[in-house]
Amino acid sequence: MRRWTAALALTATIGAGAAAAGCSDKPASCPDPPAPPPVTGVRTVRAERTNVNLELGYRYMRALIREQFEGAPDPAATSGARVTSVSLTQEGDGAAPRNLVTVGLTPWLGSSPRADLPRQFRLVLEIRPHLVTAAVQPDEQLRRQWLGGADEGVALTFAFVRLRDVSMDREVGCPTSGAADPVADQVLRGVYDGLRGQQPVVVPVELVTGLATALTGGTAAVTGVNLATAGDLKLGFTLDSGSPAVFSPETLLIHHPADDWGFELDRSLVSRLVAAKAGAVVRGQDPFATIDAVDVDFSAQGLFVTVKATHKQNDPCPDIHVTATSLTKVSVRRDPAGPSVLVGRPGEPTLTDDSNLAAKICFAVDKALFGQATAVIGPARAGPSCPDTLGPPLSFDFGTDTFSGASVDTDETFFISGRSRHVDEVLAGATPAQTRPPVPVC
Repeated sequence: MRRWTAALALTATIGAGAAAAGCSDKPASCPDPPAPPPVTGVRTVRAERTNVNLELGYRYMRALIREQFEGAPDPAATSGARVTSVSLTQEGDGAAPRNLVTVGLTPWLGSSPRADLPRQFRLVLEIRPHLVTAAVQPDEQLRRQWLGGADEGVALTFAFVRLRDVSMDREVGCPTSGAADPVADQVLRGVYDGLRGQQPVVVPVELVTGLATALTGGTAAVTGVNLATAGDLKLGFTLDSGSPAVFSPETLLIHHPADDWGFELDRSLVSRLVAAKAGAVVRGQDPFATIDAVDVDFSAQGLFVTVKATHKQNDPCPDIHVTATSLTKVSVRRDPAGPSVLVGRPGEPTLTDDSNLAAKICFAVDKALFGQATAVIGPARAGPSCPDTLGPPLSFDFGTDTFSGASVDTDETFFISGRSRHVDEVLAGATPAQTRPPVPVC
């Protein structure tokens, strides 16, 4: 995304136009409905299953939408609109849901002090996802034009659904019946003008695949998307690898109310990496061992990694079958050079075997399983060093915002979440100020 407020590319002319119209009783001509952006020609069928889900919390979306509508503070402005409420809702599910955002608007006049006009409006827009890849549009130049420079990505567009004059208890449309209403006419005109100039919200494919594959290994391509707006915004991506799960509108952020964003990753991709690392550790410690199976159980405490291996012996000695289980606690850190790293800290392993000879062989799983799983998600950022860790928590760019955290939830899932720098700034500038605790460094 070009800028963090691009999530709703509407202009602040809504408020200005509505306020200016309050000084005239001349009927306004009907505005032309806006033509949709060219990317809306890409029809995307909703994916039933996804591997990676990007979640943006209601707090993030509310701050983002409010700033876009109200614009930057302008002491010289004599009119505008104040956002009174923002909500994300969804009608239906499955292959054809309607993802809606509802914005409450109150126009105002004056400079010092400002006075609200005795009118309230409720605008409803529909959010539509469009997956643009080389398979959909082979013309790279056209793809980059649609996606603001990105080669492949998901474009979210916003379509007008309705505008309601709450004060007058009626829908605002054109042509209008009855007496002329310049305020309502200008609000409608402002909405149309804003939609006419909208820039779609773009989530580059490489942001999603880069995070997923760098943290879990391998390569992947996006083949499908889905969108949910049941309170939070959830954008799901289907990869050409792993084991996608049924997409649902519920978000995991509900269990992490202090966080603004989250990435849910396919557990099978994580398990694959863990199994490969655990197997490599065992083989490195015991050159006579063969790996029979590696099981990874996701729990609230962490990842229970169980390695079943066979220590080969020369005849006539029988082979030794060994089972080692270790609880691995996972975190996401940045190493001193900047790249983000998925870190596993195993506890003391529990060893069992069929002849009580485990102590006589060199076999252990008490080594870091994730040390080479490096994910370069953003430019290197200077930060204080942390004793006994690889560096400060994960931090990466999301448009012009910075997402940081990070916590890892492994309770029957694999969910990385954290905070938004812009939301921190918005809350700190509110009246009264809402200062959140600093993001932990170590």
